[in-house]
Amino acid sequence: MKRALSQAELIELYHAETAHGEHVAGLALRLFDTLAGRGLISLSLRRVLEAACRLHDVGFGLDPVRHPYRSARIIMESGLDGFTARQRAIVARTVVLHSGDWVRARYNRPIAPGHVRRNVLSLGAILRVADGLDRGHIQDARIRSIRDNGDFIRVRIVSDGYWRNAERANMKADLWRTVFPVGVRFESRRNPKVVHYRSVVSRRDSVLAAARRILSLEYRLAMDAVGGAIAGTDPEALHDLRVALRRFREGLRFFRRVLAASNAESVRGRVGRFCRRLGNARDVQVGARLIERLVER
Repeated sequence: MKRALSQAELIELYHAETAHGEHVAGLALRLFDTLAGRGLISLSLRRVLEAACRLHDVGFGLDPVRHPYRSARIIMESGLDGFTARQRAIVARTVVLHSGDWVRARYNRPIAPGHVRRNVLSLGAILRVADGLDRGHIQDARIRSIRDNGDFIRVRIVSDGYWRNAERANMKADLWRTVFPVGVRFESRRNPKVVHYRSVVSRRDSVLAAARRILSLEYRLAMDAVGGAIAGTDPEALHDLRVALRRFREGLRFFRRVLAASNAESVRGRVGRFCRRLGNARDVQVGARLIERLVER
Protein backbone atom coordinates (compact mmCIF):
# COMPACT_ATOMS: atom_id res chain seq x y z
CA MET A 1 0.00 0.00 0.00
CA LYS A 2 1.44 3.36 -0.99
CA ARG A 3 1.94 6.07 1.59
CA ALA A 4 -0.67 8.84 1.80
CA LEU A 5 0.78 12.22 0.82
CA SER A 6 0.59 15.28 3.02
CA GLN A 7 -0.95 18.59 1.94
CA ALA A 8 2.50 20.12 1.50
CA GLU A 9 3.66 17.18 -0.63
CA LEU A 10 0.61 17.41 -2.90
CA ILE A 11 1.08 21.16 -3.32
CA GLU A 12 4.74 20.73 -4.21
CA LEU A 13 4.18 17.72 -6.47
CA TYR A 14 1.53 19.44 -8.58
CA HIS A 15 2.98 22.97 -8.37
CA ALA A 16 -0.18 24.40 -6.80
CA GLU A 17 -0.38 28.12 -6.09
CA THR A 18 0.54 28.19 -2.40
CA ALA A 19 -0.14 31.88 -1.75
CA HIS A 20 -3.68 31.69 -3.14
CA GLY A 21 -4.53 28.53 -1.21
CA GLU A 22 -3.25 29.88 2.09
CA HIS A 23 -5.06 33.20 1.62
CA VAL A 24 -8.35 31.52 0.75
CA ALA A 25 -7.95 29.29 3.81
CA GLY A 26 -7.52 32.32 6.08
CA LEU A 27 -10.63 34.01 4.69
CA ALA A 28 -12.68 30.82 4.82
CA LEU A 29 -11.80 30.08 8.43
CA ARG A 30 -12.93 33.56 9.51
CA LEU A 31 -16.33 32.87 7.94
CA PHE A 32 -16.40 29.34 9.34
CA ASP A 33 -15.82 30.58 12.90
CA THR A 34 -18.75 33.00 12.55
CA LEU A 35 -21.07 30.21 11.43
CA ALA A 36 -19.76 27.84 14.10
CA GLY A 37 -20.44 30.50 16.71
CA ARG A 38 -24.09 30.39 15.70
CA GLY A 39 -24.15 26.59 15.83
CA LEU A 40 -24.64 26.28 12.06
CA ILE A 41 -21.62 24.06 11.45
CA SER A 42 -19.58 21.62 13.51
CA LEU A 43 -16.17 22.74 14.79
CA SER A 44 -14.84 19.27 13.92
CA LEU A 45 -14.96 20.27 10.23
CA ARG A 46 -12.60 23.22 10.62
CA ARG A 47 -9.38 21.43 9.65
CA VAL A 48 -11.23 19.65 6.85
CA LEU A 49 -12.21 23.02 5.37
CA GLU A 50 -8.65 24.30 5.77
CA ALA A 51 -7.30 21.34 3.80
CA ALA A 52 -9.90 21.82 1.06
CA CYS A 53 -8.93 25.49 0.73
CA ARG A 54 -5.24 24.71 0.42
CA LEU A 55 -5.80 21.95 -2.14
CA HIS A 56 -8.73 23.30 -4.18
CA ASP A 57 -6.53 24.25 -7.15
CA VAL A 58 -4.03 21.38 -6.91
CA GLY A 59 -5.18 19.99 -10.26
CA PHE A 60 -5.18 23.30 -12.14
CA GLY A 61 -1.85 22.69 -13.87
CA LEU A 62 -3.09 19.38 -15.30
CA ASP A 63 -6.55 20.49 -16.43
CA PRO A 64 -7.38 24.21 -16.05
CA VAL A 65 -10.92 23.89 -17.42
CA ARG A 66 -12.03 20.97 -15.21
CA HIS A 67 -9.56 21.51 -12.39
CA PRO A 68 -12.11 21.10 -9.54
CA TYR A 69 -12.72 17.50 -10.63
CA ARG A 70 -9.04 16.86 -11.31
CA SER A 71 -8.14 18.25 -7.88
CA ALA A 72 -10.71 15.98 -6.22
CA ARG A 73 -9.37 12.95 -8.08
CA ILE A 74 -5.82 13.72 -7.00
CA ILE A 75 -6.87 13.98 -3.36
CA MET A 76 -8.76 10.69 -3.48
CA GLU A 77 -6.04 8.78 -5.34
CA SER A 78 -3.04 10.20 -3.45
CA GLY A 79 -4.55 9.93 -0.01
CA LEU A 80 -4.27 12.67 2.57
CA ASP A 81 -1.94 12.10 5.47
CA GLY A 82 -3.48 12.82 8.87
CA PHE A 83 -7.08 12.47 7.69
CA THR A 84 -9.47 9.53 7.83
CA ALA A 85 -10.98 8.09 4.67
CA ARG A 86 -14.26 9.87 5.43
CA GLN A 87 -12.53 13.21 6.00
CA ARG A 88 -10.54 12.80 2.79
CA ALA A 89 -13.79 12.15 0.91
CA ILE A 90 -15.31 15.34 2.32
CA VAL A 91 -12.21 17.36 1.34
CA ALA A 92 -12.30 16.02 -2.22
CA ARG A 93 -16.02 16.59 -2.69
CA THR A 94 -15.84 20.06 -1.16
CA VAL A 95 -13.16 20.98 -3.69
CA VAL A 96 -15.50 20.00 -6.54
CA LEU A 97 -17.94 22.75 -5.54
CA HIS A 98 -15.55 25.70 -5.38
CA SER A 99 -15.94 26.76 -9.01
CA GLY A 100 -18.43 26.49 -11.84
CA ASP A 101 -21.99 25.22 -11.66
CA TRP A 102 -22.47 23.72 -8.19
CA VAL A 103 -26.00 22.57 -9.03
CA ARG A 104 -24.65 20.26 -11.71
CA ALA A 105 -21.58 19.29 -9.70
CA ARG A 106 -23.47 18.09 -6.63
CA TYR A 107 -25.23 15.39 -8.66
CA ASN A 108 -22.03 14.01 -10.11
CA ARG A 109 -20.48 10.86 -8.70
CA PRO A 110 -17.81 12.57 -6.52
CA ILE A 111 -20.49 14.05 -4.27
CA ALA A 112 -23.17 11.33 -4.33
CA PRO A 113 -22.98 9.59 -0.89
CA GLY A 114 -25.77 10.94 1.29
CA HIS A 115 -24.05 10.60 4.67
CA VAL A 116 -21.52 13.32 3.85
CA ARG A 117 -23.63 15.52 1.56
CA ARG A 118 -24.67 18.07 4.19
CA ASN A 119 -21.10 18.61 5.37
CA VAL A 120 -19.81 18.84 1.81
CA LEU A 121 -22.40 21.43 0.78
CA SER A 122 -21.74 23.52 3.89
CA LEU A 123 -17.97 23.53 3.46
CA GLY A 124 -18.32 24.01 -0.30
CA ALA A 125 -20.45 27.10 0.28
CA ILE A 126 -17.73 28.65 2.46
CA LEU A 127 -14.87 27.70 0.14
CA ARG A 128 -16.81 29.05 -2.82
CA VAL A 129 -17.16 32.59 -1.45
CA ALA A 130 -13.64 32.62 0.02
CA ASP A 131 -12.23 31.72 -3.39
CA GLY A 132 -14.28 34.57 -4.87
CA LEU A 133 -12.64 36.98 -2.41
CA ASP A 134 -9.29 36.24 -4.06
CA ARG A 135 -10.64 36.51 -7.57
CA GLY A 136 -7.56 38.43 -8.68
CA HIS A 137 -5.18 35.83 -7.16
CA ILE A 138 -3.12 38.61 -5.60
CA GLN A 139 -4.15 38.15 -1.96
CA ASP A 140 -5.20 41.77 -1.51
CA ALA A 141 -8.63 41.18 0.06
CA ARG A 142 -8.82 41.40 3.84
CA ILE A 143 -11.86 41.02 6.06
CA ARG A 144 -12.24 44.25 8.02
CA SER A 145 -15.30 43.20 10.00
CA ILE A 146 -18.01 40.55 10.19
CA ARG A 147 -21.32 41.68 11.63
CA ASP A 148 -24.18 39.31 12.37
CA ASN A 149 -27.42 41.14 11.62
CA GLY A 150 -29.70 38.20 12.38
CA ASP A 151 -31.07 37.43 8.92
CA PHE A 152 -27.72 37.86 7.20
CA ILE A 153 -24.03 38.22 7.91
CA ARG A 154 -22.47 41.46 6.68
CA VAL A 155 -18.80 41.14 5.72
CA ARG A 156 -16.81 44.30 5.01
CA ILE A 157 -13.83 43.81 2.74
CA VAL A 158 -10.73 45.92 2.19
CA SER A 159 -9.50 45.27 -1.35
CA ASP A 160 -7.40 47.94 -3.04
CA GLY A 161 -5.63 45.89 -5.70
CA TYR A 162 -8.43 44.03 -7.47
CA TRP A 163 -11.61 45.89 -6.59
CA ARG A 164 -14.14 43.26 -7.73
CA ASN A 165 -13.39 40.60 -5.11
CA ALA A 166 -16.52 41.39 -3.06
CA GLU A 167 -18.65 41.47 -6.20
CA ARG A 168 -17.38 38.03 -7.19
CA ALA A 169 -17.92 36.63 -3.68
CA ASN A 170 -21.55 37.80 -3.76
CA MET A 171 -22.03 36.01 -7.08
CA LYS A 172 -20.57 32.81 -5.61
CA ALA A 173 -22.79 33.01 -2.51
CA ASP A 174 -25.50 31.11 -4.42
CA LEU A 175 -24.69 27.84 -2.67
CA TRP A 176 -24.45 29.60 0.72
CA ARG A 177 -28.00 30.91 0.36
CA THR A 178 -29.21 27.37 -0.31
CA VAL A 179 -27.36 25.68 2.54
CA PHE A 180 -27.47 28.11 5.46
CA PRO A 181 -30.55 29.73 7.05
CA VAL A 182 -28.63 33.00 7.29
CA GLY A 183 -27.61 35.01 4.24
CA VAL A 184 -24.29 36.72 3.56
CA ARG A 185 -23.40 40.05 1.97
CA PHE A 186 -19.90 41.20 1.03
CA GLU A 187 -19.23 44.93 0.84
CA SER A 188 -16.15 46.73 -0.41
CA ARG A 189 -15.22 50.24 -1.47
CA ARG A 190 -12.55 51.08 -3.98
CA ASN A 191 -9.99 53.61 -2.83
CA PRO A 192 -9.33 55.96 -5.78
CA LYS A 193 -6.12 57.24 -4.16
CA VAL A 194 -4.36 53.87 -4.35
CA VAL A 195 -1.62 53.68 -6.99
CA HIS A 196 -2.18 50.77 -9.38
CA TYR A 197 0.46 48.35 -8.10
CA ARG A 198 1.21 49.77 -4.64
CA SER A 199 -1.32 47.54 -2.89
CA VAL A 200 -0.42 44.53 -5.06
CA VAL A 201 3.33 44.22 -4.45
CA SER A 202 5.17 44.69 -1.17
CA ARG A 203 8.84 45.00 -0.31
CA ARG A 204 8.74 41.52 1.19
CA ASP A 205 7.90 39.92 -2.16
CA SER A 206 10.58 38.20 -4.19
CA VAL A 207 10.94 39.24 -7.83
CA LEU A 208 9.14 36.08 -8.91
CA ALA A 209 6.30 36.72 -6.44
CA ALA A 210 5.98 40.30 -7.69
CA ALA A 211 5.80 39.06 -11.27
CA ARG A 212 3.10 36.56 -10.36
CA ARG A 213 0.97 39.18 -8.60
CA ILE A 214 1.21 41.81 -11.33
CA LEU A 215 0.59 39.38 -14.17
CA SER A 216 -2.29 37.74 -12.29
CA LEU A 217 -3.96 41.11 -11.76
CA GLU A 218 -3.70 42.19 -15.39
CA TYR A 219 -4.83 38.79 -16.62
CA ARG A 220 -7.93 38.98 -14.42
CA LEU A 221 -8.73 42.55 -15.53
CA ALA A 222 -8.42 41.44 -19.15
CA MET A 223 -10.72 38.46 -18.62
CA ASP A 224 -13.28 40.67 -16.90
CA ALA A 225 -13.47 42.84 -20.02
CA VAL A 226 -13.73 40.02 -22.56
CA GLY A 227 -17.49 39.46 -22.29
CA GLY A 228 -18.40 43.11 -22.74
CA ALA A 229 -15.91 43.53 -25.58
CA ILE A 230 -17.35 40.58 -27.51
CA ALA A 231 -20.99 41.50 -26.87
CA GLY A 232 -20.43 45.20 -27.52
CA THR A 233 -22.64 46.04 -24.55
CA ASP A 234 -19.98 48.08 -22.75
CA PRO A 235 -18.32 50.77 -24.89
CA GLU A 236 -15.28 50.86 -22.60
CA ALA A 237 -14.78 47.09 -22.37
CA LEU A 238 -12.63 46.89 -25.51
CA HIS A 239 -10.51 49.75 -24.24
CA ASP A 240 -10.11 48.08 -20.84
CA LEU A 241 -9.18 44.80 -22.52
CA ARG A 242 -6.47 46.46 -24.61
CA VAL A 243 -5.02 48.33 -21.63
CA ALA A 244 -4.89 45.21 -19.44
CA LEU A 245 -3.27 43.13 -22.18
CA ARG A 246 -0.69 45.82 -22.92
CA ARG A 247 0.22 45.94 -19.23
CA PHE A 248 0.31 42.14 -19.13
CA ARG A 249 2.63 42.09 -22.12
CA GLU A 250 4.85 44.79 -20.62
CA GLY A 251 4.99 42.79 -17.40
CA LEU A 252 6.25 39.77 -19.31
CA ARG A 253 8.94 41.94 -20.90
CA PHE A 254 9.93 43.60 -17.60
CA PHE A 255 10.25 40.25 -15.78
CA ARG A 256 11.76 38.38 -18.74
CA ARG A 257 14.90 37.37 -16.83
CA VAL A 258 13.12 35.75 -13.91
CA LEU A 259 10.70 34.09 -16.36
CA ALA A 260 13.41 32.94 -18.77
CA ALA A 261 12.83 29.25 -18.01
CA SER A 262 9.13 29.52 -18.91
CA ASN A 263 7.30 30.13 -22.18
CA ALA A 264 6.74 33.79 -21.25
CA GLU A 265 8.46 35.12 -24.39
CA SER A 266 6.23 33.03 -26.63
CA VAL A 267 3.14 34.21 -24.76
CA ARG A 268 4.29 37.83 -25.04
CA GLY A 269 4.57 37.49 -28.82
CA ARG A 270 1.11 35.98 -29.13
CA VAL A 271 -0.45 38.62 -26.90
CA GLY A 272 1.27 41.31 -28.97
CA ARG A 273 -0.22 39.99 -32.20
CA PHE A 274 -3.65 39.83 -30.59
CA CYS A 275 -3.29 43.41 -29.32
CA ARG A 276 -2.60 44.63 -32.84
CA ARG A 277 -5.88 43.08 -33.98
CA LEU A 278 -7.67 44.67 -31.06
CA GLY A 279 -6.20 48.01 -32.14
CA ASN A 280 -7.99 47.75 -35.49
CA ALA A 281 -11.23 46.83 -33.72
CA ARG A 282 -10.88 49.78 -31.36
CA ASP A 283 -10.27 52.15 -34.29
CA VAL A 284 -13.50 50.93 -35.90
CA GLN A 285 -15.37 51.36 -32.61
CA VAL A 286 -14.11 54.91 -32.06
CA GLY A 287 -14.90 55.80 -35.69
CA ALA A 288 -18.42 54.43 -35.38
CA ARG A 289 -19.05 56.43 -32.21
CA LEU A 290 -17.76 59.58 -33.92
CA ILE A 291 -20.13 59.06 -36.84
CA GLU A 292 -23.04 58.50 -34.42
CA ARG A 293 -22.31 61.82 -32.72
CA LEU A 294 -22.09 63.64 -36.05
CA VAL A 295 -25.43 62.17 -37.12
CA GLU A 296 -27.03 63.23 -33.82
CA ARG A 297 -25.79 66.77 -34.33
